[in-house]
Amino acid sequence: MVWALLLMLAGCYAERAVVVHESSDPADADYREVLDRARARRDAAPPIERLRDAIERYREDRGVYPSDLMDLVEQDYLVRIPQPPQDMVYRYRPSLGVVEMVSTRTIADHDTELTPDPLSLPE
Repeated sequence: MVWALLLMLAGCYAERAVVVHESSDPADADYREVLDRARARRDAAPPIERLRDAIERYREDRGVYPSDLMDLVEQDYLVRIPQPPQDMVYRYRPSLGVVEMVSTRTIADHDTELTPDPLSLPE
């Protein structure tokens, strides 16, 4: 008897969930379309722009810039640090919240030793 009641309640809940997802309200469809377009624009943005956007959102939320780029991942502002273009690395200046791309050739010309972590190049 208890099992039958639980199965019946579970079935009612599942039906309600379907009704919510099958809303015929035009506002719901418009909202989903706006979200889809926003996600497409975000995903099409160059990697450096996604980083800059995440840094700015972090600063707006916390009042300070992240101490390094991995903070953006650890605090769920990014899923992962976007891959820079070939022969490029990110240079992040936490005191200013500035991230830029630098050619690895430029680094090799100015540095006599290899930089172990391209995400934390010296300013």
